[in-house]
Amino acid sequence: MNSPFIIYGKVFKPGNVIVHDWYRQFCLEDGNPDLVAITILGDIIAWYRNGINDYLGELAPKFDNKSLSVSYNYFEKKFGFREDRTRRALIRLEEQSVLTRTVKNVVLSSGQRINRLLITLDAGFFESCFIDPKVNITGRREKKKSPLLHHCNDQISIKTIFIKNRSTASESNFCQNSFAGEKPIQTTFLFPVTGFSLASFYPLSQPDTAKLKQLCGREFSGNAINEILLNMSKRLTDRLFKSKKAFMNYMAKALTYEKRDAVKTSNETFRIRANISKDEIIKHRQETFLNKIEESTDTSLGVQLSRKLASILSPDLAYDFLLAAKFPVYVTGKSFEINLQKSIDLSEVQYGLILEQVQSVYGSFISSLEFIVKNPAPPTLSVSSTTSSVSNNAPEMFPRVWGRIRTGLIKTCGEGIDRNWFSKLKVNVNEQQKEIKLTAPNLFIRDWIQQNYQNLLEKFCNRENYRLTEVAV
Repeated sequence: MNSPFIIYGKVFKPGNVIVHDWYRQFCLEDGNPDLVAITILGDIIAWYRNGINDYLGELAPKFDNKSLSVSYNYFEKKFGFREDRTRRALIRLEEQSVLTRTVKNVVLSSGQRINRLLITLDAGFFESCFIDPKVNITGRREKKKSPLLHHCNDQISIKTIFIKNRSTASESNFCQNSFAGEKPIQTTFLFPVTGFSLASFYPLSQPDTAKLKQLCGREFSGNAINEILLNMSKRLTDRLFKSKKAFMNYMAKALTYEKRDAVKTSNETFRIRANISKDEIIKHRQETFLNKIEESTDTSLGVQLSRKLASILSPDLAYDFLLAAKFPVYVTGKSFEINLQKSIDLSEVQYGLILEQVQSVYGSFISSLEFIVKNPAPPTLSVSSTTSSVSNNAPEMFPRVWGRIRTGLIKTCGEGIDRNWFSKLKVNVNEQQKEIKLTAPNLFIRDWIQQNYQNLLEKFCNRENYRLTEVAV
């Protein structure tokens, strides 16, 4: 067995790892398999299994501690996936807790700075991809002179795989077919078949678009043909075809008389405006903004924090937050001030994620975040039509001490933080001794406020010449 992947009695398995269950596990909203995410995940697992290729140079994928360091350009060159498609696929995988990702700025030997994705695969998910996770699927390999050999320094386990002696054993060394034992899928058909619509043929494969170019005699790109087909399927819903051959003849004739120029539509980014929904326009705007942040090679602390937040927060929140936020150049105290152009609602999990990234960039001594809204919406009074009493959840705008403190907290932290935390507190004000006691409804809210907002509350109480005695339950 003179294979370049067999080294000193051990086996190197090249290629991606595609588990057939993924086609049911990773699906898009329409129920179809998420082929982009599945392909990328298979390649990532193959890197974890096989290790690194030393001879490919600095720009090749490699391991940084336990994370795979890779670029969007790698997936584009290998699979043809654009950066936006790769990014969306990685986000979908991250939402299913398969992997986590972040961005790191690295310096090449030439002095050039580039950004690299750090993808960390979940260990439990990795083991679930193989029938026997205890068997070493990387193999212990040694360097040889041949440049074709892949040398690996990253081992998943300490065991090795040995070549099976096929002269005495005829059984396969591949994983068992997990389809065994499954009941056959029962399918039903509706008769008579009236025909297939234009939408049922979208999108066309590369062989189909190549055949259509021959039939119509015009050099439309595959992307342009699919865009034209999608546009036609939305307008011509009454067109039905008994067979694919009938559809191909109809589509070829439509392309023959198509008024769009084949050269001008040959760009792979060509889109027909009627095919683009409002959601797609918003997503494109978000991706353009976030990609610009991730591609930036600026080494300032604010830009480093922006890159980390762009990769760890959901696209919608990352876009809104980073578009409105301005980070300080340096920090002197334990509270990290973030200036916001508008108020943004954050959950406790999102607050914790932002604080964690702030600590990783600016320093672990930071213990809390302080949001300063430039143009906060004025808080409103909630007045009942029958009793005309002020709601307990709204800050009092008349001259009372807790109302003034709440107003200052809203301007600093935003309405979302006030609604989630400060509005749940009960206040006991001692006018004679100038003391304020706050009571939380449960231990969780009390502990969270003490850890993150104690200093801020004391600061605003001191401004009113009052002393905050405690936050109790």
